[in-house]
Amino acid sequence: MFCSLSEQGLSAAGAAVEHRVARHGCRRPLAVSLAHGAAAGVADDLSWDSLRITGDVGDSFADRLEITGSRLTDVRLTGAQLHRLRMIDCVVERSEISGAMLEDASFQRVEFVDCRMSGVVLTTSTMRHVRFTGCRMDHASLRMASTNPGIFERCDPRGVDFHAATLGRCRLVECDLTGADFPRHRRPE
Repeated sequence: MFCSLSEQGLSAAGAAVEHRVARHGCRRPLAVSLAHGAAAGVADDLSWDSLRITGDVGDSFADRLEITGSRLTDVRLTGAQLHRLRMIDCVVERSEISGAMLEDASFQRVEFVDCRMSGVVLTTSTMRHVRFTGCRMDHASLRMASTNPGIFERCDPRGVDFHAATLGRCRLVECDLTGADFPRHRRPE
């Protein structure tokens, strides 16, 4: 289970990235450094698998980008519009995601570590086994998002909008919820 893995000091997403790398017969994931904006190679219906990704994709536009079994480190996504983004078995660390529009995204076994996510829009996103650790998420929008289970640990979610969000088995640990908006959030049956 997700929680038991993380309590042992091993992240589920990190373990999944390493497992996928071993399965593909690589010693380590292929490293990819992205250039700014459209030159970054971000396009509709693109799929990235088992990569180590760094760089700047701020202000990019894409629909149905899929990232699987990858580690994103020091990536800048400020202002990016990635509609229906799908991430599976990924770790995102020390990345700048502020102001990104990630509506209708799907996250499965994804870990966000020490990311700046101020004002990120995750409206109607689906998150399964997602963990946010040490992230600044002030004024983010999780309106109508679904999280089950999810962990927010040592995050700054002040002013986050959880309006009509489904927060099943969601834990908030050492988080400052000043100004967070929870009207009509739902617990799954």
